[in-house]
Amino acid sequence: MTKIRQDFENIKFEKPVYQLIREKNKQLDMVPFASASSLEQLLDQVTIKDVQKHIETVFSAVYFKMLVVGNFEPAEAADAAQQVNQMLKSQPLPAHSHMPSRMVNIEPGHYIYRHMGEDPNMLNNAVVATFYCGIATNPTDRTTMALLVQIAKDQFFDQLRTKEQLGYNVGASTNSFNSGRLALKLRVQGESNPTYLLQRIDSFIYGFQQVLVEFDTVQFNALVNSIASKANEQLTSVDAEANRMWTPIEEATYDFARLADEVESLQRVRLDDVLDMWDRYINPHTAVTYARVD
Repeated sequence: MTKIRQDFENIKFEKPVYQLIREKNKQLDMVPFASASSLEQLLDQVTIKDVQKHIETVFSAVYFKMLVVGNFEPAEAADAAQQVNQMLKSQPLPAHSHMPSRMVNIEPGHYIYRHMGEDPNMLNNAVVATFYCGIATNPTDRTTMALLVQIAKDQFFDQLRTKEQLGYNVGASTNSFNSGRLALKLRVQGESNPTYLLQRIDSFIYGFQQVLVEFDTVQFNALVNSIASKANEQLTSVDAEANRMWTPIEEATYDFARLADEVESLQRVRLDDVLDMWDRYINPHTAVTYARVD
């Protein structure tokens, strides 16, 4: 119990940017969830008898996903799954008890989420600006977003970290949740006031359209080829192959042709498409659908 309590306590002392990303994900992107602080409050109510009883019933009803990778025939893989099921001796978990992660539908608008850290000695603040854009199951949207992030992250780091020296943790990334929308995230952690950090992100947003307009076509084509080459790299281990196959299983899309579709889509995406995505979803002056959470 002491170890579990310490693990929950350590979360309070994580870097602000990681705390913020985790809490925003819980509040805005994934339901249901339980926060570390709420679980910590329940620890005093848990007894050894509760743990023993839970052990006896934890596998009474289960829902599990299984991936078998190697030199197996389909029938052998099915037999392996059946053996696991027999070992567990479990009943199927009722549908109402199995609630997969879902993405909260963020309506158009600009929202601000505030999270107060619990470490009184922490000097740093953090801001993570999230822009929702594109459909995660659309290969063209995914590849366009990948190119946009590759262009933006270098420019963003150079401006806010190198030139303005606002903090050490500065970056741009993208992620998606199951079959929901894509999200572009711009993050900054530093000692400046969060309001000022947000203003500097806004300044970058307002000026980045011109960067895309002036972006060199030759450089863009090289970027496309670089991403395609990385996607086409031959996997060198069974673990790597399993990880690639497990992602669509974990996300419940079961789109095992995803990578091949993205490589094919890369050949069709043009710089104008990247600019269109920026103007359609992220540029506040031109966005048709502007959904943002800071």
